[in-house]
Amino acid sequence: MQDSRHMLALQLCLVAAFIAAVYSECSLPNSLSFAVLRNSDERKSYPIGTNLTYRCKPGYEPIPGTRPVIRCLETSEWSEIPQFCQGRHCPFPNIENGKIATMTDFRLGDQITFACNEGYRLIGQNGARCMLLAGRVVWNRNPPPCQRIPCLPPPTIANGKHSSTDSDDNYVHGSAVTYDCESGFSLIGKKTIVCTTDENDTVGKWSGSAPRCEVVECRRPEVSNGRIISSYQRSYIYGNTVMFECYRGYILQGENVIKCEANNTWNPAPPKCVLRDCDPPRDVPFAVLSSEEQRESYPVGTSLTYNCIPGYEYIWGQKLTIRCLTTSEWSESHQFCQKRKCPFPKIQNGRLAARSDLFFDSEITFICNEGHRLIGHNTARCVLEDGNVVWNRDIPRCERIPCLPPPAIANGTFRGSDGDTFLYGSKVQYWCDSGLSLIGENIISCIIERSGLNTKWSGPAPECKVVSCNRPEVPKGQIFPKQASYTYGDTVHFLCSLGHILKGSRISKCEVDSSWHPAPPTCVLGSCDPPTGLYFAELLDAYKNQSSYPVGSVVKYKCQPGYTKQLELPSFIQCLTSMKWSSVLVHCEKQSCGNPGEPENGRLIEPKDFLFGSSINFTCDEGYSLIGQSSIQCVVSGQKVTWSGEIPLCQRRQCPFPKIENGKIANESDFHLGDQIMFQCDEGHRLIGHNGARCVLLKNNNVDWDKDPPYCEHEILLPSSGPNVTSTFPTYTSSLPTLQTELAWEKLFIILQEIKDLINIKTKSFEERLDGLEKKVDKVIYEMKSCCQQSREERLEEEVEEES
Repeated sequence: MQDSRHMLALQLCLVAAFIAAVYSECSLPNSLSFAVLRNSDERKSYPIGTNLTYRCKPGYEPIPGTRPVIRCLETSEWSEIPQFCQGRHCPFPNIENGKIATMTDFRLGDQITFACNEGYRLIGQNGARCMLLAGRVVWNRNPPPCQRIPCLPPPTIANGKHSSTDSDDNYVHGSAVTYDCESGFSLIGKKTIVCTTDENDTVGKWSGSAPRCEVVECRRPEVSNGRIISSYQRSYIYGNTVMFECYRGYILQGENVIKCEANNTWNPAPPKCVLRDCDPPRDVPFAVLSSEEQRESYPVGTSLTYNCIPGYEYIWGQKLTIRCLTTSEWSESHQFCQKRKCPFPKIQNGRLAARSDLFFDSEITFICNEGHRLIGHNTARCVLEDGNVVWNRDIPRCERIPCLPPPAIANGTFRGSDGDTFLYGSKVQYWCDSGLSLIGENIISCIIERSGLNTKWSGPAPECKVVSCNRPEVPKGQIFPKQASYTYGDTVHFLCSLGHILKGSRISKCEVDSSWHPAPPTCVLGSCDPPTGLYFAELLDAYKNQSSYPVGSVVKYKCQPGYTKQLELPSFIQCLTSMKWSSVLVHCEKQSCGNPGEPENGRLIEPKDFLFGSSINFTCDEGYSLIGQSSIQCVVSGQKVTWSGEIPLCQRRQCPFPKIENGKIANESDFHLGDQIMFQCDEGHRLIGHNGARCVLLKNNNVDWDKDPPYCEHEILLPSSGPNVTSTFPTYTSSLPTLQTELAWEKLFIILQEIKDLINIKTKSFEERLDGLEKKVDKVIYEMKSCCQQSREERLEEEVEEES
């Protein structure tokens, strides 16, 4: 037994030694697709606790936040290998007119698929893979191009043509073609077709077959008892539509809109307008049709008669018959039956509720007057009984509500208005025994409580007591009526003496406690309001700041500047007992500045007076100008008044100085109104115009010369070798003189030329004359040139002829 135990222990030790030998190291870790070990020596095994570090293979990059390390654990196994490297990104593949069908992160090893947008087809491979090439990650092929899917040219049509949205006749997906027919042809089919594609198509197709152009004509449709309300014309072509409506009283059978089809017919067929029946007439609540059988419809011309139902009666003058008109409507019917009325119910001391209706089938409500109660039903209905309308129950009655007997009082008695019966509205009056005063209301009434159901007395019963009030005293006042003593309920009136004001109530009453209420008033001395300001005077300083002005007080005034005191009139006012000021007399009068006098050659314009505040106006005689102020005012100056300015001057008016070039004024003058001047030209000049002028007054009250100044012209003498050649320059208008020698002609020519070149007169009036003169000089020069070109013999012959 002991030997067997030793053997078991030995076996256990051997097993433990084996396990320790097996789990004391780790074998070489498996290779990874994305990383390799950094360690330079690779061994078959590694001790427990060994750390191995990896680095990413080409085309891979570390994943942020991860550690590329593994450790040999005590179990002789490597720790879990994390994904610490990831493929690097390939560039984003752009494909024009296309997209990426299968999206990835575009990392090493990822595959993508390309697809084209609608209407485009893919040329080339539809996929690519991210791969490593020369240390870089790139796509194994470029993105394929996406080409727009083409369509075959659209079909042509006879008697028509088409136009495309593409100007170069390149028909691709989305291209539209529109067809038009030649004149006289109608287009049958769709006007526009479009190049379309289905999924995975590489060649497009047209959205429909081409239309055709045909001659289509539909005749104008005719509809009896109806009309066309649109597109009214003699004939119609394909696609035209026509809309119909029927005349009143007719109904349209068929469609109201038809269309001209390619086979020259209308679709649908034109409708018909047939005579319309009347629908059954509407029910009325007050009548029924006579024994006429009810139908679904009634022909035009049918007449129906109504009968009033029980409880209703015929309204005189209204028709009971209606007729089916050609408009398929019944003739207008008014209410021809009305409810019958029950007799008016009379209820004493009561009334009907507002808006009560007495007609058949109506219900009325009865209400008793205040203080009365209703005996019976408060409602009734107007019903039909044996062919008559009556109320369904008897009319109720309204009785006065009773009151309890009134309370009795000590030392007094009472009497009721209705004797010993006390009902709503009854009054009871109380009396006291001799020598006693009645305290409270002497009459009470039986009234209704707020609930409206019960009654009560309007107040408590009064009392009978001995009450005496002394006569009140009010200094400076009086009382009415004036008695030695007063009893309960007596009233007195108070009145203050003149000049006094009552403070308190004007009336007081003797109360049950022998006192007056409210308390008697007092009479205080009255006062006047502050005196108003005066235009001619002001209060003396001693009275300006006074706060009150009691009756009898006096205030004094002083005159305003510009005014003076009238000795015979008082300058004070007094507060009267009426609390009004005594009348204010105008005790100050305006001071006078005196007559300032009139200016020489002028006058005053109707002055009113020369008192303070007045203004006077001056004016000058005709031909004189006013120098200074035309108006002055009488104003205050210190303690006196004086004029605000000096009297103006009237100066004789002057005309402007007349300027005359190359001349002067012959006589001395100041150019005043009425003066006359004479003009004279300098030597060698001639006066053109008037030689004199007078200074006159114009209509606008200005002064000016009655004539414009003249101007002085330069005198020029022509050569004297020939006859009739001496003439002043401006007035030379005679014909060309007869000259006997060529020299004279030449001299005249030279002089005229010099005159034209040298004269430079600036006056405007002369420039106008010079313009006309220049034309004459030019004409003479032209004639003289022509004359000088003639031969001497010709001139001599002319002279001989002139002499003969």
